[in-house]
Amino acid sequence: MIDFQGKNIVITGASSGLGEALSIFLLNSNANVIGIARNEEKLKSIKSKHSYFNYLVKDLTEDIDSNSKILNEIFEKYGEISGLILNAGIQETKPIAATNYESARKIFDVNYFANLSLIKGLKKKFVHQDGLSIVASSSITSKLSIAGLANYASSKAALESLIRTISVEFEKMNVRANSVSIGHVKTELLNDSKLGNAYLEKLETIYTNGLIELENVNNTFAFLLSNLSKNINGSNIVLDSGVSNKFL
Repeated sequence: MIDFQGKNIVITGASSGLGEALSIFLLNSNANVIGIARNEEKLKSIKSKHSYFNYLVKDLTEDIDSNSKILNEIFEKYGEISGLILNAGIQETKPIAATNYESARKIFDVNYFANLSLIKGLKKKFVHQDGLSIVASSSITSKLSIAGLANYASSKAALESLIRTISVEFEKMNVRANSVSIGHVKTELLNDSKLGNAYLEKLETIYTNGLIELENVNNTFAFLLSNLSKNINGSNIVLDSGVSNKFL
């Protein structure tokens, strides 16, 4: 396990799902985690069990331009930042004929524009002396043609594009930026009763090496946050047991 002793790591969407799992994993790796999410009760619950966890209650889609002030607020309160995980996101399954501007904008507000505004506020003085690593949660759908996911897939493709641009524009500030395109994660699926057994059985025939283990997601993000990946910048890591290769 990588030791993040004394490192401040910011995570958006920290109160549930992958964000919560990453928060707890990094806390157990001795990181100081600053979580950003809307649900204060869930953030308080994490705080009650982990003294090194702090949080900011914020809906990143309310007054999106104000997100550019968040990192300054965190820096002033907690000091230099070593890592930033862009994890907050939403998904909608809807055929193109049923979409409209408002539904598309809602997805892009969370998955793209909120992240763009947050990153806009990053300044060199916020960056830890060993550098700052940005890791964005993306999806294999950004490269695949899947009915009903036009807006979601497009927003994730835009996020990956943003990450590549950040890797170039912010390199002079000792900032790296990468993304992880994640396939179907085992824990999330088992907890989602709406998927149904038939869907799960179909996935098992596709994921011949098994669904993605949450532990592997945590370890991949930890690696990209650490200096072990210091030569990886502007990349998109595909974590899907090779599934997307079957459809490209």
